[in-house]
Amino acid sequence: MKFCVHCGTVLEWRESEQRQRHFCPKCRQIHYVQLKVGAGGVIEQNGRLLLLQRTIAPFEHCWNLPAGYAEVDEHPYETAVREIREETGLHF
Repeated sequence: MKFCVHCGTVLEWRESEQRQRHFCPKCRQIHYVQLKVGAGGVIEQNGRLLLLQRTIAPFEHCWNLPAGYAEVDEHPYETAVREIREETGLHF
């Protein structure tokens, strides 16, 4: 990816979320390279299920499992572990 899909500006590399990512200096948008593969986890303890309440759109105030998109070089298992850690603070 060389150019911003929104404005056509040449993208720069910037660090975000401990990775180098394409960044548009004009739009100030990060351009994620991802396949839209998601992974999450079902965490159950003593018959109780851990759910998270979303705080941003879309689906603000809705409940969901800890989950998120995989990085382009990340195995879905690693995605699930990372997302659970990021969203709940739990470590496995």
